[in-house]
Amino acid sequence: APHAVRDWADRLGRVLRAMHDRGVSYRDLKAPNVLLANLADPVLIDMVGVTAGKPVPRQQRVRDLARLNASFLASPAVTRSDR
Repeated sequence: APHAVRDWADRLGRVLRAMHDRGVSYRDLKAPNVLLANLADPVLIDMVGVTAGKPVPRQQRVRDLARLNASFLASPAVTRSDR
């Protein structure tokens, strides 16, 4: 359902915001690395590109989110109304 997808996307955004605020950057962030189980909070996998311990600059935050967004746009599960 569209409402459930938006809720899940909001939760994913909150997880990423919390990571960035805590100095964690995930440079390989893309749709295949995000799992969803029973519409619970998203689970991130394949954490090879993760760095921690330093503030995440705004430019890196934007790159992380842009990469994630682009990967979802290529997904057949995402429709124009979801974008």
